[in-house]
Amino acid sequence: MRQLFQVNSLGSGPSLFEWNKNGTYLAAVGSKRKVCIFDRNGRLYSEVHLPAAEFAEGESPEAAQLQWDPDGEQLAIIPNGNTVVLVWSVVNKDVKKIDTDFKTQVFTAMAWSRTGKYLAMGTAKGNLLIYNCHERKKTPYVGKHVSKIVCMVWTKDDMLAMAGMDLMVSITSAATGETVKGFSLKQAPTEIHIANVKGDGKTAKEYDTSFSINQSGKSVYVMEFNYGGTEEKVIDIVLHEGWGNIEKHLWFGDGYILVAFRSGRVVAVSTLKHEISEEVYSERLLEVCTTISSSPAYGRIAVGGSNSVRILETSGPTFAENKTDAIDLQPDQIVQQVGWTQDGQVLTVALTNGLIMSFLSTLPVVFDYQSSKVIYLTSLQEMTLVDMSNRGVTSKIEIESEPSFCGLGPNHAAVGMNNQVWFYRTSGRNAGQLVNKREYLGSVSVIKLSATHAAVLIEDKVLVHPIEVAPGAAVDDFDKLLPPPGQVQTLTCLMVTDTFIITGSEQGTISYYLAEDVSPVNEYRHEGGALLRMYPQPSGARMVFEDDQGNINLFNPVNDQVLPVPCDLTGRADNIMWDVTDPHVFVIAEQQALHVMLYVPVSISGPRVELLGKQSIHSTHSPLMVIGGSVQCRLKNGALDAVILDTHRNVQSNDAVAKNAPGKRFSQCLKLCRLKAAWESAVLLRNNDAWRQLGVVALEMLDVEMAIAAYRMQGDASMVLSLERIKHYEDKNLLAGHIIVLLDKDQNQAQELFLRSSQPKAALEMRKDLKHWSKALKLAEKLDPDNIAHISKEHAATLEMIGEYAQASNHYHQALESLAVQTTPIPDATALSDSCKAGIARCLLQRGDLRQGRSIALQLKSQQLYKECAHILEGLSQYGDAAEMYERAGQYERAASIYIQTKNFAAATPLMARISSSKLQLQFAKAKEQEGKYSEAAAAFEAAGDMDAVVRLALGPLHMPQRAYAVVRKTRSADAAWNLAEYCLRPTTKDYEGAVEFLLVAGKMEQAFDVAQNKGAMDTFARILMSTTQPADYGRIAHYYENRGEYIKAGDMWCAAEEYSRAVQLYLKVNDDAVLDKAIRIVECTHNRQLGVQIMDYVNAEKEGQIRDEYNFKLNVAMGQFLDAATYALELARFEQEEGNYRIAHSKLFNTVRQLEELHVKPPQELMRSLILLHSYTLVKSLVAINDHTTAARMLVRVARNISKFPKHIVPILTSTIIECNRAGLKKSAFEYAAMLMRPEYRDQVAVKYKKKIELMVRKPDKDAEEVEEPMVPCVFCSMAGPETELQCFSCQNIIPVDVATGKRVLLEDWGECPCCHFACTRQQFMRILQAESRCPMCNEEVPVESVQRLTDPLAKLKAQQEKYEAALVDGVPGVDLGEQPRISGVELAKMTSGNESGSIWGSSSQLAPQKPAMIEVRGGTGTASKGGLQVPGFAGMGRTPGMGGVSVVSAVTKMDMASKRASESNGAQSPMPSQSQAYGGAASQPYSPLPPSNFGAPASGRRRAEMPMVE
Repeated sequence: MRQLFQVNSLGSGPSLFEWNKNGTYLAAVGSKRKVCIFDRNGRLYSEVHLPAAEFAEGESPEAAQLQWDPDGEQLAIIPNGNTVVLVWSVVNKDVKKIDTDFKTQVFTAMAWSRTGKYLAMGTAKGNLLIYNCHERKKTPYVGKHVSKIVCMVWTKDDMLAMAGMDLMVSITSAATGETVKGFSLKQAPTEIHIANVKGDGKTAKEYDTSFSINQSGKSVYVMEFNYGGTEEKVIDIVLHEGWGNIEKHLWFGDGYILVAFRSGRVVAVSTLKHEISEEVYSERLLEVCTTISSSPAYGRIAVGGSNSVRILETSGPTFAENKTDAIDLQPDQIVQQVGWTQDGQVLTVALTNGLIMSFLSTLPVVFDYQSSKVIYLTSLQEMTLVDMSNRGVTSKIEIESEPSFCGLGPNHAAVGMNNQVWFYRTSGRNAGQLVNKREYLGSVSVIKLSATHAAVLIEDKVLVHPIEVAPGAAVDDFDKLLPPPGQVQTLTCLMVTDTFIITGSEQGTISYYLAEDVSPVNEYRHEGGALLRMYPQPSGARMVFEDDQGNINLFNPVNDQVLPVPCDLTGRADNIMWDVTDPHVFVIAEQQALHVMLYVPVSISGPRVELLGKQSIHSTHSPLMVIGGSVQCRLKNGALDAVILDTHRNVQSNDAVAKNAPGKRFSQCLKLCRLKAAWESAVLLRNNDAWRQLGVVALEMLDVEMAIAAYRMQGDASMVLSLERIKHYEDKNLLAGHIIVLLDKDQNQAQELFLRSSQPKAALEMRKDLKHWSKALKLAEKLDPDNIAHISKEHAATLEMIGEYAQASNHYHQALESLAVQTTPIPDATALSDSCKAGIARCLLQRGDLRQGRSIALQLKSQQLYKECAHILEGLSQYGDAAEMYERAGQYERAASIYIQTKNFAAATPLMARISSSKLQLQFAKAKEQEGKYSEAAAAFEAAGDMDAVVRLALGPLHMPQRAYAVVRKTRSADAAWNLAEYCLRPTTKDYEGAVEFLLVAGKMEQAFDVAQNKGAMDTFARILMSTTQPADYGRIAHYYENRGEYIKAGDMWCAAEEYSRAVQLYLKVNDDAVLDKAIRIVECTHNRQLGVQIMDYVNAEKEGQIRDEYNFKLNVAMGQFLDAATYALELARFEQEEGNYRIAHSKLFNTVRQLEELHVKPPQELMRSLILLHSYTLVKSLVAINDHTTAARMLVRVARNISKFPKHIVPILTSTIIECNRAGLKKSAFEYAAMLMRPEYRDQVAVKYKKKIELMVRKPDKDAEEVEEPMVPCVFCSMAGPETELQCFSCQNIIPVDVATGKRVLLEDWGECPCCHFACTRQQFMRILQAESRCPMCNEEVPVESVQRLTDPLAKLKAQQEKYEAALVDGVPGVDLGEQPRISGVELAKMTSGNESGSIWGSSSQLAPQKPAMIEVRGGTGTASKGGLQVPGFAGMGRTPGMGGVSVVSAVTKMDMASKRASESNGAQSPMPSQSQAYGGAASQPYSPLPPSNFGAPASGRRRAEMPMVE
């Protein structure tokens, strides 16, 4: 604490002091015979000299007691050693002497009554003197006590309690002087107080009938009694004896007693019923305690003793010592007395050496603020101006005296007391300089400053004047008085903003004046009572005010709107503060609590004020202002402190913890309606729920753009689209109404908003959308009468749905009536009318008027209405009418069901063809069977799915066994099959094959075998058994056939039984090629090499020539010996090539390459060279067809270089080569092969029409002839250029893929492939051939031109093919892992190997026999050649049929080739060059015919296809 002043003029002995009520005057007395009165600043105000002592006293102050009256205007003094009492008046400083009638009796105690009317004085003999100050009358009472009166205290009702040394306490009435009550004590009293006892655990209250007495320092005696009764409650509080004697005690807080012991221990005791005598606090604060004093204003207790004073804080939830405010004096300075001013701001300490010291405990709360600056009292004669935005002290102002009020403006500050005000400048160089001083005609209660003017509330008027007056001008020249003349207003409050001067009156008037010229702007009359205080926004027009009823409201002067502030205060507000940085937040401060309020100017429900939160605040803090959620408070010691509001704790910009908690920050931003800050936090959260909450709050504040952005981030497309449609609305009522509907809030509020908007029909549309038809009707009558018909119809439909048929019918009629009087045409009037009539019909039927309802329904001719009426009639048990309506509605099943239930079969019969319900069909079938109509019954049973009944009727009364056969074969019903088998075994039927078949269907395997064995139907048995998946003993069937010498069938059965060795042995007994193919098929599917060797031995022994080679080829493929198979394929192709069958040889080689490629086996080089050579020859015809004679000539040159491989057609091929070379300009090549052709061995075979020309060419060669150089094409691997027909690169030695369309190198930049055979091609050249022939020259398949695509990465495809080759290598030999082939059962294998050949079980036809597998020709695959480990596309591959193995394809192709050859030989074709059509079984083309001599060497363009060389 800071010392204020010190009094050292009282002498050197003990001293005594007393503050008056207001804390303005201090009375003190010491060893000198006088009483000094000081003001609050320690300046001597007056002195009262005491009379000389009549009796000798010990060492003590010269006055026994000082006491101020309750008003603080009179001081009563008991001089030591005198029989008088002095009363000193503050007003006139007069001293009045009150003499006693009791001679030689000194006064020992006195007390003022609570009202100040009576002054009671007790004597040393126990007598009482009561002085009536109002009447100036004294009344003595003798014998109240028999000894010295020690202490006394007054109650509220003027009852005087006195305690004397006679161990008695008496209660005396001041009015009558009678003793109304008395009670005895155990020990002598030292002090007495009115008790503040807690009652029943609730808030403590002061009882006038309760007293506490200190009994000689041993205990505290608490007595509660009734004046008129005998009931007494006594509490004798005895504490620990070791603590010593009780020096003082007092009451404080909520029913607590503080007991101070001489030993320096302080104990707080509760008086609650169940806590009586319980110590809630106990602590030794001093070595010796001599005095205590309580300050109720701040909840502080001063404990004094020795040379120290300790401060105990009791306002909080717990009691604790405030060590910072402790007072420690010099060791020789002994504390005798401590005391507080009533406001608790000053603590005074009296010492035994005569000194009196006053300390500033808490300063008075004198402050004002403007913007972010606050001025407040930091000392009794010092004001400090602080900028709270940076906590920097702007200036300090020294003042003349302690102020009671102050005001702060932008440039000035004002301080004052009573009617005096001092004005100081607060900015610029002269900050702190006094610029003006005014004395007003009345006391100033409020002063407020603008930039240039001061507004002063003087009693009930406001005076507005300039703060600084020019030199020479009168002070009051520019004064203006409010209210203006003519207005009767008693002003009670005043506020000033940057723009306005605002006054409030006792009549409830709020007036706004311009601060510049004090001209009136707005006036509003508040009906709730007089205005007490006003708190405007710092930079806005809104204002919060409090009326005399304690109500707090927010006022908007723009539209005179008053909003109640929903704040539940325990009392009146101490202060209301707007947040300087947030114009929508204000805080209401009351005792130890802060209420945070939010003003929302725009929302869907209009402007509103809501409570954000409430938090407690320490009693030591006095709120001054609010900046950014931080409440700036002044402490009792004058320091400043900031209290962060809980509602703003996570939105502080300088709080690192808040920044790291975006979730809490987001929640508080939403509550504060700070949408931009909430958006920033939501971005960090990345939470859909956060975006949704932000969107809802934004909509509630009518911020549609922010809501759209939030819902877009959430991904709520429907809400975004809805808001996009309404964001352009400028009418806030219309916008708010739509938002309420979107948020599914109060529709009534939305309707009111719509009706107040520019589009009131929106309310009607809302009610229609919500299906509130009754409310919609009321709105339509006023807003849209043309819509009544539609709304009535919808309302009727709703009523009909809930069963209110009478009301529904009325509304349907109302809709029709509205349509009848409609003036404007409605587009759907007819449909609406029909819908209403349909509703009337339904309602009539529901109400029982069947005739009328049925009549209306039939008139409308609506199937939907028929269905609805039928449902109603069925519910009313009117089945006949219901069925009729169902039939009209097309609900045939339901109609038929009702007809059948009512046994009206005649009506049901026409409907049964349209019925799909098996249940209905079954019911109908049984009924028809009972009637004897078996055909109709069978049809109904079949429709119902009861095929057993159909079979029963077909074998019985219908006599249609073939129908029964068909039904059983289709349904596979076991019961029906057994019945049908019995029928087949009848002597009259004797259908044993049918019996076997149906016994197997019935699951009677043994019976079926017996019938088949005995009746010669084993073929049927075996065939049916193999066509099913049933397990069977095929060995028994095989033995049956083997015993009968039917080896093929027996072999098939052994194959089905998976006895493949026996099956092969039996097949080889039959000398038949087709059966030999069966044996090879077994090897292929079982991968049994031993069987393959066995068959190969048989073939080598029994077959010869080409046939043997063909079978060896098949067997090698079947056994996985692909290189051997390729050797045989080459041999077969060579044979065909030597015979002149070039197409057949080409086909053999092509299919072999494809098959090897499919099996991931690299085709041998020899095989690929033979294929390319043959393909070059067969390609010539296609090249000539597109007039590419140069390429055709180069392909013929390639063939001519290998002419020995074409022995059958050497002369024609050379002739064609000469002709095409001549056409292409290859003169040297033409001469070379012409010279070869003129050799003796070929000369005679040359055609006559070409012979002379060729002889002439040889005899007279063109010596200047030049050979056209062959174009160079880059290698696809190393890019080294080389001749286009040379397929091996000279640089990297890789084999370059051949172009199937030209026979040349394929081009990397235009690399394509045939979609059928996947051979490489140059895309553009290949498309030219397809446009001419539509077939691939390699695989001869039809290929659409648009299906040919360019490969994006052909080299990667080559690499993948090479990896497949490498993965398929087994022990260094090309092949495949045959064990990976799919497992084929013996039955499946038997089916695959069996055909229609003689002796097969499939030779005979049966309805259940499976069809023979057709020959399969597989197309596709990609061929390759290799060099240097890289596989090159273009050399062929072949697809493989799943489950068939490789030999099936080769076998099929071989059969085709042989059939083609035999057909060619049978037709007698003698041409050495068979055409393409001949090779594939077509008609033979004409042999090659050379051009006539006149056209020899001419270009081939423009000639017909038939004139082109046909090289086959």
